[in-house]
Amino acid sequence: MNSMYYWSTYWLINGLLVCGMFNTAKGIIDNLLYLIDQVGHIPTSSKCYYEGRTKPPLLAYIFNLFLRYTGDFEYIKSNVKYVIKEIEFWDKERAIEIEYKD
Repeated sequence: MNSMYYWSTYWLINGLLVCGMFNTAKGIIDNLLYLIDQVGHIPTSSKCYYEGRTKPPLLAYIFNLFLRYTGDFEYIKSNVKYVIKEIEFWDKERAIEIEYKD
């Protein structure tokens, strides 16, 4: 695979886990974590020209899937900082405040 697309990886990882391909799923998750380290968030795609684009944050859902199928709590625990980093990125860079007046 030359590149990966964030939204597609959720479904790909889900399928891999259903099929018992836990190490392959973990490798894809590790690639997502690498992107957070390198870019500060998970872009739409691993292609460099998508760096400024994002999809809704899915890492927590991906971790939930991985934990449910593998029971590997230690892996999740050691990488939960990436979920926090992704949510912080979205809170800082993609959220807007809306003032509601009654």
